[in-house]
Amino acid sequence: MENHVNGSNESGISVLPSEVYRNVLKEIIKKQLKSSADNCEIIIEAASAKGDNYVGILYRAEVTNSSGNKTKIIIKIPPQNAARREQFSAGPIFLREILFYNELYPLFKKFQEDKGIDVNKEGFYQVPECLRTSNDDQHEALYLEDLKESGFDMFDRFKDVTLDHVSRVMESLGKFHAISFAIKDQHPELIEKYKPMKEIFKEFEEASKGKWDGYFAEVVRKAIETLDDHPNEKLKDHVRNTLNDKFMDIFMDDVDGASAEPYTVICHGDCWNNNIMYRYERFVC
Repeated sequence: MENHVNGSNESGISVLPSEVYRNVLKEIIKKQLKSSADNCEIIIEAASAKGDNYVGILYRAEVTNSSGNKTKIIIKIPPQNAARREQFSAGPIFLREILFYNELYPLFKKFQEDKGIDVNKEGFYQVPECLRTSNDDQHEALYLEDLKESGFDMFDRFKDVTLDHVSRVMESLGKFHAISFAIKDQHPELIEKYKPMKEIFKEFEEASKGKWDGYFAEVVRKAIETLDDHPNEKLKDHVRNTLNDKFMDIFMDDVDGASAEPYTVICHGDCWNNNIMYRYERFVC
């Protein structure tokens, strides 16, 4: 992805690789700034460094209208290369994330509000504002608020997380999961249609047709190696015997929602240190 700092309107927005993305951005600009994109200075640049993301490609659009009013928008799109798109099952992954922003989070937020919860103070609110989505085949996209404008930074994945950081993440995920339990108890009909939802990693594995077996075998090997110096031989034998089976078979058993009832919840699915934006008092998945 190229960095772009040219102030001319058309060349700025043309950095986006498809007319679909450009048209949606123009619509957002009109709504946010009450201005035509043609009358705005648009600067588009990479929103993350190489290696920060496995599937999504992030752009940051900085838009300034003729009155000096400014907005910044994060545009998240799948790989444009067909082979890479297929390799990472980008389509299903983006459609699942779009489903969350379009349906699930609004449902969860309304449920909390209906219970009299001040969501932004007490509830589950650790979600960036989603301005628009696009589920066009081959042109999926999410247009999100730029969290850096609110003081957030991406956590350095090569650094150790602190106990405080982990505690805040777990507290917020606990609220997220608690909403599933509450809805299942009080309004199960609201989430009935999501019960057949397939674990995205299962779709990923099925699409790969076993191509990732070698990768996961290496992950398992490294995991077992971390116990080489552990004094508990019984523990080491147990881990080795457990992980000797095919990793994806173990994983799919663990994420089988039907077998986990009545404790199945709608979960984050990909929470780790590098996809959490943070500042001291708040984190955002």
